[in-house]
Amino acid sequence: MKKAHYVVAILCTLLGVTAAALAWRAGYRIDFSDQLAPAWVQAIGSILAIGAAAWIAQRQHRHAVKLEERKLAVAERQKLEVIKALMVRSLGLAKDVCKAYASNAEEDIEQISPPLMQDTHAALMALPVFEIPHWQLGLDVLMVGRALGSLKEQFVSLPSVSPETFEEFQKALSELHELAQEIQQVAEDSVEVCRREIALRAGGLHG
Repeated sequence: MKKAHYVVAILCTLLGVTAAALAWRAGYRIDFSDQLAPAWVQAIGSILAIGAAAWIAQRQHRHAVKLEERKLAVAERQKLEVIKALMVRSLGLAKDVCKAYASNAEEDIEQISPPLMQDTHAALMALPVFEIPHWQLGLDVLMVGRALGSLKEQFVSLPSVSPETFEEFQKALSELHELAQEIQQVAEDSVEVCRREIALRAGGLHG
């Protein structure tokens, strides 16, 4: 039952009680003779039943609303956990590129994984953006997803390292580093947002 219906039922009960009180004050006495007693009992019982029914219906409505809110919080928390996991992976991929750029070491460059970039890019782009329970995360998912796809393509296109191509390689790696830094910053912010939003929904579930 909607709140308005609950209010109407209470008003009807109050009006009935008020009318009976005014009639009593005006000198009208209820005749509880054998013939009229059942009718009066039925009338009073009907008024009380309306009030009780309204109260029960309101409690049921509140319980149903709380149940729906709980289901929504669980679903949103699951979505946020998925986004957080993908952003943590994106952060790790970006850090690998930044580390390789800083060291120029072959072993660090070999740690960069284009297949994992592609997989993470595909997973982020497959997320239903308009169902993400936070506007900033929706934008971040799109940005990081697209950036990872570009990062993967640029890394695959890196020229081989040799004395003749070293300068070209350094320039390409520098561009790769700039993009990785952007991904790292956005991914770090997104992970924090996810943690905060997950905590809020966890608090609602326990409350």
